[in-house]
Amino acid sequence: MLQVRQYLNKTMDWTIGDGLTIQIWHHRWASYTWSRNSYTVKPTTSQTGTISELIDTDVVTWDILKLQENFLPIDIQEIVKINVPDLHRSDIPVWTHHPKGAYTVHSAYQAFCGFNNTCNNTSEQGATTEKFFNKVWKLNVPGKIKAFLMEGHSQQSTNLG
Repeated sequence: MLQVRQYLNKTMDWTIGDGLTIQIWHHRWASYTWSRNSYTVKPTTSQTGTISELIDTDVVTWDILKLQENFLPIDIQEIVKINVPDLHRSDIPVWTHHPKGAYTVHSAYQAFCGFNNTCNNTSEQGATTEKFFNKVWKLNVPGKIKAFLMEGHSQQSTNLG
């Protein structure tokens, strides 16, 4: 479970609202390429923690001086392209592995399998497991029931193997 949580934290994007939730150096806070490929490394002297600290609330725009204290010019050019929204709205987590940005158990499982390379098994047992999982995903039941069924199947397969 810890491995899944780490994966979720690495792949969840954030849409900026008031900036109070998003940690600058730990969250992916822009759906732009920049947040994944930033040139800036966290300055050792940086006291800045959240996005809200980079916003000039008087004029509701980026605080250029704070950006310059924390980022390289090439990254600042990308950051200032991000619109600062109405500060009365909370930050919004966005799941990038679903077309509508919604987190589902199925999309998490599929994304985690791709990330971890543990779900694809070419053996006969692996093919049976994949068929079982596909049937479970098609059931019209809550996601927690699907997760329960899959966990039970995984434990049974482990005990038999």
